[in-house]
Amino acid sequence: MTLNRTGPRTVTSALGFEVEEHFPYSLEYREAGRVLRISAEMSTAPGSSILLFHDVTPAPTWQPPFRDVPIDGVTMRTILVRVTAAMLLLNIRPDWQTLPPDAERSDWAEIFAEARRLLPMTMSVARELLTRTYAAFNARDVDTVLAQMHPDVDWPNGMEGGRVRGHAAVRDYWTRQWGVIDPHVEPRGFAGDGDGRIAVDVHQVVRDLTGKILSDQRVQHVYAIRDGLITRMDIRT
Repeated sequence: MTLNRTGPRTVTSALGFEVEEHFPYSLEYREAGRVLRISAEMSTAPGSSILLFHDVTPAPTWQPPFRDVPIDGVTMRTILVRVTAAMLLLNIRPDWQTLPPDAERSDWAEIFAEARRLLPMTMSVARELLTRTYAAFNARDVDTVLAQMHPDVDWPNGMEGGRVRGHAAVRDYWTRQWGVIDPHVEPRGFAGDGDGRIAVDVHQVVRDLTGKILSDQRVQHVYAIRDGLITRMDIRT
């Protein structure tokens, strides 16, 4: 664990940086005498925020977060990872989907995955990780799902039997699956499994490609998570 919540609105890190939440909404990133103000506004979703720009001090110049020009040797991407981790620890959900066009970048999923590796694996962190994973699966956003998984992830082949291993094998399995059925999985409850794993009660509906329901049942998915990434999943029926 590299982050600690040291106050109601402050997170510090063994890496030598600190993030503090301010109202009206902004964050301050402090490292080695450098202060970056991350200006944001609250979105309509409760508990979420929208990152706008970075105010670089002491000579204020606004920088959209897509620029990775180093600031005192630290790239903007590294800062985004650290700030995202701090926001998650402060129970603030960053909403990168509503950024202005000049702030868009293509690696938000990877930034989220790296940020989670800085966090202690609490139940709230695991819930956020898995909820995002289920939503991406239902949207058929395989890149975002794989970004939540360890490169050597061990995954059950629920359609054909056996297991698949690694990002390429999981991608290939889901591509075959989505070509013949239309599954939808909705998490209904999260609990510790007693051995460090996370058990998720899931409502699973499987349709054929015409929309006809083939099965509608409750199952349980059990996850092993390490360094903020899913390493294994098992299915209990």
